[in-house]
Amino acid sequence: MSESKNLDTYKWFISGYFNISYRWNELEMAINNFIEYEEKKEVEKLLAEVNVIKELGDWEYLRKVNIETAEIYYDEDRNKEFIRIMISVLTEKLKV
Repeated sequence: MSESKNLDTYKWFISGYFNISYRWNELEMAINNFIEYEEKKEVEKLLAEVNVIKELGDWEYLRKVNIETAEIYYDEDRNKEFIRIMISVLTEKLKV
């Protein structure tokens, strides 16, 4: 079921704006850049996709998305932590 979810904007964000070598405090900078440079409809789409991700709770699918999109390889526990932090900060920052 998760395979059918469209997360194109999330994929665009993690591959184009968020660099895995960033420290977590640079995540807000990446989100601010996304908000500044992308059209409002893209920001709204990313927020909608973040809400889908929260509803999914399918860690294995999201791990696959992260690996295929941005080569973000983590073990299961760290992957869950990565997604929780990413989604939490995106949710807070995108409610502009």
